[in-house]
Amino acid sequence: MPDIQAALADLRARGDRIEEYVAPDPVTVNGVADMGHSWAAWFIDPSRNVLAVVQPKG
Repeated sequence: MPDIQAALADLRARGDRIEEYVAPDPVTVNGVADMGHSWAAWFIDPSRNVLAVVQPKG
């Protein structure tokens, strides 16, 4: 999915909680962090694995 916001909306609709992080890094806004070269978001699956959704910029 080329749109990270759409991917996160789909995950949230399925009941997944998108992780929110504060300082030092990464800092998320509405679940999304600006990583410089890309946008990224993280969630934890039922097996407690941390998974990421990444959208390259440009």
